[in-house]
Amino acid sequence: VTNDDEFQQFKDKYGKEAGMLSGIGTFFSYDSTDSSYKAHRGIRSMVELEYNGLGGKFTFWKLGYLNSYYYPIWAKGSFKYRFDFKFILPNGGSMETKVPMSERFFLGGEQTVRGYKPYIIGPRVPGTTEDPLGGISSVLLSVEYNQHILPPLLDFFVFADGGSVSKKTFKFSRLRTSIGLGVRMEIMGRMPITVGYGFPLNNKNHSDIQHIF
Repeated sequence: VTNDDEFQQFKDKYGKEAGMLSGIGTFFSYDSTDSSYKAHRGIRSMVELEYNGLGGKFTFWKLGYLNSYYYPIWAKGSFKYRFDFKFILPNGGSMETKVPMSERFFLGGEQTVRGYKPYIIGPRVPGTTEDPLGGISSVLLSVEYNQHILPPLLDFFVFADGGSVSKKTFKFSRLRTSIGLGVRMEIMGRMPITVGYGFPLNNKNHSDIQHIF
């Protein structure tokens, strides 16, 4: 099967999947950080639970366990550890037919695994290398050291990120990882600007890379 044939088969089978999404959800959160704007110590943790299928076309559960842990090593420097786990449980069908694209998980970009293009980590549309398909299991791990240079106007940070997105529930593929550094600035009364450079360590394709964010 050629790439074009494989892609056309995918479009014919899943390209017309659309419909109403109706659901209900709740979350539980815990926050012991010392600042809601720029935390230096403490824990933020959240458990999310959502059910979709209250009259809509799609039926699935969505679970999330999100954590950020801030640990100061001195007055001007602290570590941030992040570990997020997200899962979707389709009810009676495959990911493509039971979970709309807008509800799937994507990783990559300045908010998740820095140094990769936004949303590029994970399964791709069959026959392509640059069209993300999303997944139903996602894990994001990150450690970052933040150093105050000119408090509160300028910070310097270094990081290591890793993430995986899979088409299977409760299963992960190989972590895509990166390292990098950057600066955070505040101008005009807490308007944040972040500029950084990420270096992927095991990218799948060269086209996945976006160093500057």
